[in-house]
Amino acid sequence: MPRVDEPLATTPERPSPAQRGPRRRSLLVALAVAGGVYASLSWPQAGLIVWIGTAGAALLLCAIASVRLRLWCLLLACLLLSGAWTTLRTRPPQSDLSHWLSDQPRLFTIEGRALADPVDARPAASAQPLARFRALGPRSELRVRVLRAGSQFSAADDLQPATGVLRVWVDGRAPTARSGDLLRFTGMARRLPGPTNPGETDRRPGARARGECGWMNVDSAEAIAVLDQPAGIGDRLVRTGTRAIEALRQRARQWLEPGTASQQPAAALLSALLLGESEAELGELRHAFTRLGLVHVLSISGLNLTLLAGTVVWIVRLGGARLRVEACAGLAAIGLYLLVIPVGGAVLRAAIMTACLLAPEAFGRRYDRLTMLGWAAVLVLCWRPTELLSPGFQLSFGVVAALLTLVNPLRERLFGPRPEPDTIGQARWLLECTKDAALGALVAWAIATPLVMFHVGVFSPLGAVSTLLLMPLVSLLMVSGYIALIIAVVWPAAGALLAGVLRWPAEALAEAVLALDGLPGSAVFVPLVSVWWCVMASVLVAWWMLPAGLLRSGPLAPEPRWPGRARWVCSALLGLWTLVLWGSPALPASTLARLDTLDVGDGSCHLLRVRDPDSGRVRTLMFDCGSLRLSIGQRTIPAAARALGAWRVPTVVLSHPNIDHYSGLLDVAGPLGVRLVCVGEAFERAARAEPEGPVAYVLSELSRAGIEVRVLAAGDEVPGFEGTISVLSPPRGKTFRAENDASLMFRVHA
Repeated sequence: MPRVDEPLATTPERPSPAQRGPRRRSLLVALAVAGGVYASLSWPQAGLIVWIGTAGAALLLCAIASVRLRLWCLLLACLLLSGAWTTLRTRPPQSDLSHWLSDQPRLFTIEGRALADPVDARPAASAQPLARFRALGPRSELRVRVLRAGSQFSAADDLQPATGVLRVWVDGRAPTARSGDLLRFTGMARRLPGPTNPGETDRRPGARARGECGWMNVDSAEAIAVLDQPAGIGDRLVRTGTRAIEALRQRARQWLEPGTASQQPAAALLSALLLGESEAELGELRHAFTRLGLVHVLSISGLNLTLLAGTVVWIVRLGGARLRVEACAGLAAIGLYLLVIPVGGAVLRAAIMTACLLAPEAFGRRYDRLTMLGWAAVLVLCWRPTELLSPGFQLSFGVVAALLTLVNPLRERLFGPRPEPDTIGQARWLLECTKDAALGALVAWAIATPLVMFHVGVFSPLGAVSTLLLMPLVSLLMVSGYIALIIAVVWPAAGALLAGVLRWPAEALAEAVLALDGLPGSAVFVPLVSVWWCVMASVLVAWWMLPAGLLRSGPLAPEPRWPGRARWVCSALLGLWTLVLWGSPALPASTLARLDTLDVGDGSCHLLRVRDPDSGRVRTLMFDCGSLRLSIGQRTIPAAARALGAWRVPTVVLSHPNIDHYSGLLDVAGPLGVRLVCVGEAFERAARAEPEGPVAYVLSELSRAGIEVRVLAAGDEVPGFEGTISVLSPPRGKTFRAENDASLMFRVHA
């Protein structure tokens, strides 16, 4: 007979008839809400009145519809109401500062309240290979909630009420402002920019849902004045509370600060795993996690909060507490954790998901985990509708739903039912746990692969193996790290000692990730796939693993069985579709040549595609690949090339050795499959003149990666483009005073 405090929450391998109805309804509601969000974001021209009016009509239909149609009318109303809510959240109110701003920077005077202490806004030296060669002055970022605003010449009494959150960049030393201070400053403000290159995501709806209205640059900290605070007790309590939370977060960050430069990668990895910070400082290690399909480990997700809650529950259980007390302790740990880390979309999404799974246990209620997952998705979309299009939302809920739905049926098919723990020994128990972990890694990798291919353009053949090999070390590092974090917040000196101990397994994890990433075939870069290809691939993967009839309700529902011939037909269609995408030409048949110039800011990047008139083969070349924004090659250029259909660019030509013309080359070499880099003689001279400089570093890294570097001059032809692209200047052996005068010039014959 079960104990009184035995968990009431169960996830049966096949849902009971009493659970199938709520499960189906929750999933239908989640799909309806997601459909309304997607429709609103895809059709921004629709007004709020349209959505509310049609939703009211759908609710009236519910009153006159039959019982059988009433559910579908309610689902239609949910879809329309979610569309109205999304429209309301993504369209700023009339008082929002964004209505005053334009695409061009203009001078404004702002009065507002600091939401957090200033943070260093300079890119980390390890975030990009060439960052250490470009000295940048100090720069800080400040988030301010706008209260009043006016033009440059407005007096303090003439400022008009305004709303919104402004991201402020301050050149020079950081301002003395603290969280909760009332500030007044003048600077150049502009509205949020939209996408300017193919393949870029429009981040404006998501930013508006977070309340952001624009960006501002302030020349110096002296231009920011801290005003006298109101004497009201409410304002003082708010200011004291925000400063206390900021001090707590600062203490949580300080215990992981590296003592030496050699400790920085391990400290950055621990900071990313435990606090969700400093991902940029990981540099190449972060790209290795991405290529192996483990990038979700570096952001606060359901895995992190589950391990945190599980650690606290285990500690409480040692004292003999009841299950309800354990669940309440897990919820409290999540709440306190949100006070320590910077709360963003991914963090709150994971917190809502974990809390929805723990809350029923805290109240002693029976529940179905997949049903609660559906309602958690609805809560997340109600809180921030634009999360629907984020890769984190799709991966989090998609993978968790797959683990809850597919692992048990797949295990029964492959290994039989799971034996009771009391009937087996320790060795057999360890074997069964290994089977569960292997199937979980396989299911998570299979479901996540189509989404990763769609969003990132990478296929990770070793994703399941990497997850199985590395997740035990990741889990151990997180669990011990959370215990050390609790100690560090209470006792900083002891936390510093524990941080030194934790750096050893962090270094081991980093070395293991880099070793797996270095294996041949660890990452395959793929062309652009459509949304419908991603949906079809995800459904097909789940179909292969999910027995038919598992989710059907009713007493006559068939027993679970594997899908039949239709599975093979759909697989063949998907394979044919994939081959068409893989072999699609980089240019339309009627186009002989095309030149695309990408918006990279201060820099240059051009994509040239030429069709051979004899063979019809399309050859692709990139002319320059850089910007003063050194991260341009990590996402912007590869995404634009994929969106344009040129997902393989074997040849890159660099015009001259200015860093804003080649800073993205090392980042795009792998994703675009670069095999040849052509440069002028000025590159060789610059490398010889400064052996420790950026030009010499780039040439040495290209050689180490096995990429050929060829020097061209007037009269030469670009290899692979003979008879099509010839070099006009500069003559061989000639030197120039300015590097721009030594730029390569070409003639293209199409």
